[in-house]
Amino acid sequence: MNAQLFVRHQRGISLTQAGQALGKRALALVRQLEELKEDVATLDREPSGNVAIGLPPSLASVLNGPLVEEYHRAFPKVSLFVHEGISNFVGEKLIDGELDLALMFSTRAHLRNTSVKVLATEPMVLASALPYAPSKVLLSMSDLSNVPLVLYRLPNHIRWRVDVAFQQLGLQPCVATETNTLSMLLELARRGVGAAILPRSAVEQDVSQNLLSAVPIRGMSIDWALAVSRDRAHSPAVQMLVRNVEELVLKQIRTGKWQARSQLTSREEGSASN
Repeated sequence: MNAQLFVRHQRGISLTQAGQALGKRALALVRQLEELKEDVATLDREPSGNVAIGLPPSLASVLNGPLVEEYHRAFPKVSLFVHEGISNFVGEKLIDGELDLALMFSTRAHLRNTSVKVLATEPMVLASALPYAPSKVLLSMSDLSNVPLVLYRLPNHIRWRVDVAFQQLGLQPCVATETNTLSMLLELARRGVGAAILPRSAVEQDVSQNLLSAVPIRGMSIDWALAVSRDRAHSPAVQMLVRNVEELVLKQIRTGKWQARSQLTSREEGSASN
């Protein structure tokens, strides 16, 4: 292959960078071959085999839990693996062949060898335990210039959006604390360390339990997209999961359980409802 794949040393053998890259690609190819055999075997039967999906922690209570529950009940012969992570990471795993599909921010969904569909647009909110703006039902970014914030650390799409919005106004965010997980952001917001800027779905459970308030921020929203590996789009199990995602997105929005706006076309909504 005109490249050194491993080196020998006193403790044994270790892979070079080229060897590690080849190993990762080889494992993906082996997985695809196994999945192809499963797909061919199940063409005339109930979907079965293995499916791996990436889901964002922000949608845990609104979408992730109900999706896995409904899919498992409908297709018990499918072994479903759920990788929960932010869009940057699930996007990389989708490219590497470790995932078959992923729900992520649309700005991260333009990935090699994938088909992408925007499903919904969701407002971002200021989530806090303290009344930073008690009389307002809609905030502007300028209203937040003196509010202590608990934010994700870069690289993170939500943090990037927040920084850009402040920069456009010639302002700097008042950062109290940075972290890299949603659970810590919410915990710090509950304790009054600062307010968090997040998709509404991320704080839905805390709002329902009166632990946090959530006020929409003007001009701040995110698009959620479903990215599917073209290598796996033909799989019956994957196709059924795609359909379940679209059906559940529509159901949660229509019933008010998810305060987002559907981006599915009328034809797609009709198909998802059938």
